[in-house]
Amino acid sequence: MRWIMLSVTILFVLSIFGYYGFDGTSRRSGGDGDGIQDYAVAEVNGKKIMRSALEENLRRYVERANISNLESADMPKLRSDTLDGMIIQMQLENEAKTQGIQPSEADIDKAVSRISDNFPTKEAFQQYLDQTGTKIADLRKSLSEQLAQQKLIETALATVKVTSSDVQAFYDKTKDLFFRQPAGVKLNFARFKSLDAAKKAQGALAPSSKWDEVMASLSSADLLEKSPYEAPIFVPDTGFVDKLASIASLDIDVPSEPITLSSDDILVVLKREKVDARVVSFDEVSKDVTDLVTRQNQQSVQAEYLQKLRSQAKVAILDASIFPAAEVSKDVAPVTASGDSASTDKK
Repeated sequence: MRWIMLSVTILFVLSIFGYYGFDGTSRRSGGDGDGIQDYAVAEVNGKKIMRSALEENLRRYVERANISNLESADMPKLRSDTLDGMIIQMQLENEAKTQGIQPSEADIDKAVSRISDNFPTKEAFQQYLDQTGTKIADLRKSLSEQLAQQKLIETALATVKVTSSDVQAFYDKTKDLFFRQPAGVKLNFARFKSLDAAKKAQGALAPSSKWDEVMASLSSADLLEKSPYEAPIFVPDTGFVDKLASIASLDIDVPSEPITLSSDDILVVLKREKVDARVVSFDEVSKDVTDLVTRQNQQSVQAEYLQKLRSQAKVAILDASIFPAAEVSKDVAPVTASGDSASTDKK
């Protein structure tokens, strides 16, 4: 269920852009260090998008998306996606200004603190700002703009309503796919840093209900990880393979012999209960299903809202050679050699 929810989690546009992400107005003169002469590749609402800004945002997009093994054939589509992101960012910024949305100083302070908390000390945060040439005033201005844009998206998502019948219908349609639990066992586990520590713990587990007491008696130098006695984990029968194969035949409430996963990672498990294959009941997962359906609906509304903003932008492609031909002809107006767009009314 967690995996399913992660797969549809809302990713606000701002989280994709990052604190210094897509910037439709940034530009550099001359070359960009990669042998690319800087020039305008597109125009959005009368503002030029420079090749250097496009390539820099493309680099950030690839890094954040963890895209690897890129080929030259991939670049036109990636540039098109990056340009779309830059256009949406610019549209969000304009819309926030039009609606007069302005976050409070307290909200900006909190945003700065969240960034600062990622560093071990305030001094390290300041050192990072100094090294990157970032002034705190510029950071606060950027965060203010992003918070305002986030408010726009949150306002659009506030229209999402999920009824109990929606939730029940989703469960009924997907229960055999998402909510069928295979046969398996519930068990406690503990991982130790040495075989001696694992053997000592295993020998002390009589009765097995002393699990928490035994684990508490161990030092952090001996114990890598453990599950609380009252919170056993579920493992399907299909999970007991290779080094874990011996667990399949383990009796209930009998601690296993130490299982060596590696020289400094020794496992001891305590099988607590056999679990038959079943479909998890609606009552057990209703809250998770409600969250899931809500997130799916939010994702749909967010996509529609951003696409609407994107469609309202007046875009002209100034260098069609670096974008896919299909993408260029679909919704943007390529500019002729004379500098005039093929149709000024096209989006």
